Amino acid sequence: MKRKSFTDEIRQAIDDSDRTRMSIAEAIRVNRATISNFMNHQRGLSSEILDRLADELDLHATVSKRKVRSV
Repeated sequence: MKRKSFTDEIRQAIDDSDRTRMSIAEAIRVNRATISNFMNHQRGLSSEILDRLADELDLHATVSKRKVRSV
């Protein structure tokens, strides 16, 4: 089974936050369309915006060990 992309995980975190996209956009000081376009797979987010989003939603990246496939 293919895992979700990192950006899809961020989209899911936004949806799971129990906050409106508008309130998140206001909190991280971006135009509402920026979040909407990201959520609709139309645009990406800059690293600066991702940093503010992570801070606002208390998001953290984790690294897990991948299973090594035998050849």
